[in-house]
Amino acid sequence: MILAALVIIFFWKKGNRATKKLKNKLLGLLFTVGILGLVYIFARQEGIGYLNSRVVLLSISILFILWTLEILLYRIFTVPKEIKKLKEEKNLKNTCLESNREVKSYNITISKKGY
Repeated sequence: MILAALVIIFFWKKGNRATKKLKNKLLGLLFTVGILGLVYIFARQEGIGYLNSRVVLLSISILFILWTLEILLYRIFTVPKEIKKLKEEKNLKNTCLESNREVKSYNITISKKGY
């Protein structure tokens, strides 16, 4: 799990805010479950009583499954809405910049005529 998180860190292309949130959610899942797995393996090797029980392994597995479902639902429903919102903001910003350019060029032409 930790290796998968490191691969995501190094090979994930930089994206917009929506994909950054998705990346952070995935990294949180992979690092958390990876570290819990390492603690479980250590407790099992050392024979630590309650930490090496099957209930702990089951709870880590349930945590992983529920967290993965939450991330999938986020990816399916929320990310497309956020990408659409970001595109609308970008289009709005571009139209504002174009209108400002028109006004500036208009002011320049007036000043050249001497008005």
